[in-house]
Amino acid sequence: MTLQGWFWAALARWFDARDLSGVAETCLRHAAATEGRVALDSAWRIGKRLLDQDRNLEAARILQALIERDPGHVRGWCALGAARRRLAEMEAARSAFERALELDPGFAPARNNLGEWLLMKGDSEAALAEFDRAIADSPELLEAA
Repeated sequence: MTLQGWFWAALARWFDARDLSGVAETCLRHAAATEGRVALDSAWRIGKRLLDQDRNLEAARILQALIERDPGHVRGWCALGAARRRLAEMEAARSAFERALELDPGFAPARNNLGEWLLMKGDSEAALAEFDRAIADSPELLEAA
């Protein structure tokens, strides 16, 4: 962890708490440009924020860079899959969800997203099996229910 990365990440949280999301995003970008766990977490937070704002192409770019830096980042793979699905890159989305599940078979959000993917492809039986597994792994995951 670098002190600079920690500083930018803390500043981003401070701005977020004051509903200054644009400035917070800039701080997160600075934090993501550093090294260490804080940088990776900041990159994931930017990607998630961009997905929440339907800025899917930009999110996909940030998340792709994140998993290139940390190929074992389960949440990054899952979020990248969501971005790819929204961009209608269906096979890339499935691959990302499956990679997240290879890294952590009990990661319910990836299992749920794979279920949604299967549902979109018309395989309701396989989708229901994925939703059931997601609920078994994480009963509080409302999306799967």
